[in-house]
Amino acid sequence: MKKMLLGTLIVMLAVALSFGQVWTFDSDFAELNNPHGVVVTPDGKIWTANYNKTDTLVVAEGDTLFTNPIYIYNPDGTLETTLRTLTFGTETDTLVKTCRGISLDKNGNVLYTHYGEIMQINYQTHELMAKF
Repeated sequence: MKKMLLGTLIVMLAVALSFGQVWTFDSDFAELNNPHGVVVTPDGKIWTANYNKTDTLVVAEGDTLFTNPIYIYNPDGTLETTLRTLTFGTETDTLVKTCRGISLDKNGNVLYTHYGEIMQINYQTHELMAKF
């Protein structure tokens, strides 16, 4: 029984190591500080956000707000846009809380979470669709 278990473990290790040889690291196109999730939307864009505050938004002359934006990259790795605020109807919400995760819903829209709140963002228009 022990020999059979040991043989099975060795085979599993060999298979895992052989599949690991297929993947090769190419490069890191994004310089992020403690990212908390990454998704690829149906249009091929790469969305990610940091846990740490990494950006600023000037809200008035001489008044700066530290933000925690969502970064959207093109498939080739170039930065398309940085979302610092989200619009929901007539209300604008500034992303100042730390990211706790990012995912997609069944329609490909982005689900962004931070401290007890989930935001559903339209991946095409970048508008806030709902808050949960």
